[in-house]
Amino acid sequence: MTRDAHGAKRMAYGNGVEVRAGILVGSRPLTYVEGTEMVWVERLLESTGRARLGLTINWDPAERALGVRLPDSYKELCEVFGHGTFSNSLTVDSVDPELVFDLVSGWSVGLRNARENGVEDGETDPFYEPHHLYIPGKGGLIPWGSGDTGDSFFWLVEEGAAPDDWPILGRVAEAETTDWQRYEVSVPEFVFRVLTDTAFRPFTLAPYVPEPTFTPAE
Repeated sequence: MTRDAHGAKRMAYGNGVEVRAGILVGSRPLTYVEGTEMVWVERLLESTGRARLGLTINWDPAERALGVRLPDSYKELCEVFGHGTFSNSLTVDSVDPELVFDLVSGWSVGLRNARENGVEDGETDPFYEPHHLYIPGKGGLIPWGSGDTGDSFFWLVEEGAAPDDWPILGRVAEAETTDWQRYEVSVPEFVFRVLTDTAFRPFTLAPYVPEPTFTPAE
């Protein structure tokens, strides 16, 4: 037994010609061919036992409101799973004004609060220090997810960077406002690691929910 690049346990088995490996998720091994890479959304589907929904979401209104294109990997995740909660804790915002966890609403409410507190657009916000919420043309943070204990997750939009290259910043609930964790990964990979990697601290859910789940919103 070995560990793969993100610390998950792996088992090797095969006939000496083709070697396969599996990431252990609870009692279920996720199988894939050695030397190839399952996309992270597919890994999430297999780890949670869900079927691909294949929704069609109109992203144009959200992207117009934000003034920026959203990452393709994030959009794929939303269209494959729909809206809901992973392992009874982690919610990924989608784009529907009727939803409690709507991506654009979360960003716009935060921006309105910052302005009401006297924060100028593009200037450091004490609540997000040393960052500020996203402003078109000035970069910044776009919130995309949260944990049920108050952990929060953002993209850091960096001018000139492709959306799928935006780093993820995470902050534990009640942490110092400057205490950020930075990850150079996509949203699907981040979610997969939170669900399955016991070493992915401080956000891992794996020790508490060994069998990852996804519960659709009602």
